[in-house]
Amino acid sequence: MSMVRALRTLTALENGTLSGSQLETQLSGSTARLGEFALLCASECAAKRMAASAVTMTAVTASATAMAEFVKHTAARMAAWGSDNALIAIKASATAMSACRTAGGYAIKQAASGGLFDVATEGRAYIVLGVSAGYAFAGQLTFPTIRGTSSLPSALSTDATGDTSAADSYQATPVNAPVRASFSGGGTNVYIGLLRCDA
Repeated sequence: MSMVRALRTLTALENGTLSGSQLETQLSGSTARLGEFALLCASECAAKRMAASAVTMTAVTASATAMAEFVKHTAARMAAWGSDNALIAIKASATAMSACRTAGGYAIKQAASGGLFDVATEGRAYIVLGVSAGYAFAGQLTFPTIRGTSSLPSALSTDATGDTSAADSYQATPVNAPVRASFSGGGTNVYIGLLRCDA
């Protein structure tokens, strides 16, 4: 019965009759409703259905409780990795970006800049959530390992602040491992924020 109720919630999200704020009220106010939403996130089929719908993902990314649950599940992260609709919604939402950056499996990888380099990773599927450079000079990272069917940008710019946060801007670019990048700005180190999706 819980999955039946969960699918009703998913249908309401897809139809636009359940908003992000309404979803937040439901999930934060009821452990049973949160458990039902967790079933959606853990189911590969339901998670793909969620991620495919821009309307659904706009609501999900507006709810801190929903996003915190979403990123706990491999099926949901992989569904997001495979869907530009989901990634565009994540990139547009400060709530979603915060959830992704605090999720298990998120790490900031340091790499020497200049020329083409590989970032040491395990697994095969990552979302680049941000980049930065360790010095006050703007540059651009280009990822030739972007998921082939994605229209999201493969070239991500750093600002001229100089920090190690890998958060110069909101990004949600799907890449394959090993993560490969090149940096056009010279200098010493660049930082790439990666969310692993396949584990």
